[in-house]
Order: sequence, then C-alpha cells, then structure tokens
Amino acid sequence: MTLRTVTSLETIYRIYIETIMWRRRWHRKRQNMWVHPINIKRPEFGILSHLYRDLLEDEEKFHGFFRMNIDQFYCLSQLVREEIRKQNTNYRRAIKPEERLAIFLRYVL
Repeated sequence: MTLRTVTSLETIYRIYIETIMWRRRWHRKRQNMWVHPINIKRPEFGILSHLYRDLLEDEEKFHGFFRMNIDQFYCLSQLVREEIRKQNTNYRRAIKPEERLAIFLRYVL
C-alpha cells in the first residue's frame, strides 16, 4: 500500500463514521419529539377554538362549512360520541369528539 492509498482509506473511513454518527443523532432527535409543535398549539388555534364559535353564530355559514345545520351536527355528535372518543394520556391530550367529527365532516366527506 502506498501512502496515498492509506490516506484515502482513512478519509473514507472517517466519512463513513461521521455519516453513521450523524444518522444516529438525527434519528435520536426525531424520536424525542412525541408531539409535534404544531399540534401543541391546537387548543389555541384549532378548528374548534376559533372558527367553530364564529360558525355557530351564522347558521348559513355553518351549513356551508359542515354541510349540515347545527341541530343535525349536535344530533350526529351525540350518536357517534362514544365511538370516536379517545382517552387523554400523560403525554398528550386527546382530540375532542366534536373536533374529530368537525374535521371528518369538513375534510373527509
């Protein structure tokens, strides 16, 4: 082996080790985030916290947004409440059944 070959092998080995270490740090950093920062702001900026209250004041806008009137929304909410309810954990708060239904009606149907 020449001196140049040894140097290039050392360089390749160093790059390989740095890449492995970078991947481990990146993977560890991604695992540490249990709840995304966007979801932390959901109680303040979510669909129910702002828009829903305003839509309750205007039945025509409510119907245009959810494709049903307010009474139908409450009736449907009572029917499916127990089926779509999730439990709060120590790590995050569950999405309320009304909010889950509102998102379903707005974006899935």
